[in-house]
Amino acid sequence: IVTCAGTETLVDVMEGHKLDLAIIMPPINQAGLRTISLGREEMFISLPKNHPLAVKRILSASDVADLNFIVYRKGTVMQSVITEFFRSIGVQPRITMEVDNVHSTKALVQAGLGASILPACALENASPRDSVRAMQVKEGRMYRELGLVVLDAELLPRPTRELTSLLEESLRNK
Repeated sequence: IVTCAGTETLVDVMEGHKLDLAIIMPPINQAGLRTISLGREEMFISLPKNHPLAVKRILSASDVADLNFIVYRKGTVMQSVITEFFRSIGVQPRITMEVDNVHSTKALVQAGLGASILPACALENASPRDSVRAMQVKEGRMYRELGLVVLDAELLPRPTRELTSLLEESLRNK
């Protein structure tokens, strides 16, 4: 079974032994779970393509301060990364909406309801119909850490053990 959810939800489901592995945003400190680093992914300020600032090559912190933001729920790892980024560039974001996931966030940005922060994976392979523009900020770049969390158990199903080993090996070779 493949499921999509936030780090906190996935870790809870894993603790209930309903999932064997998940891709999450570390850190997690639950007993019985082991995390393997998958590296980091850049995140971008995302605007509707028809937004006046979307014509700029790069945004300034003052540009960012003037935007209405769609953000992730408070208390999530994703929102913590974003909050730290805003702090590092000296911006107190104007938050107009909180949502649960990247897909909803992107759809709301496409609809012109505000700006947000989206990871590179949500912006890759954009179709010509995609109406979101990814922007960097002059004062700093933003990244999120990714990890593969696995039940630290002796009796994992063979396919889970093999997939985990394959992922670990391929990441060591990068």
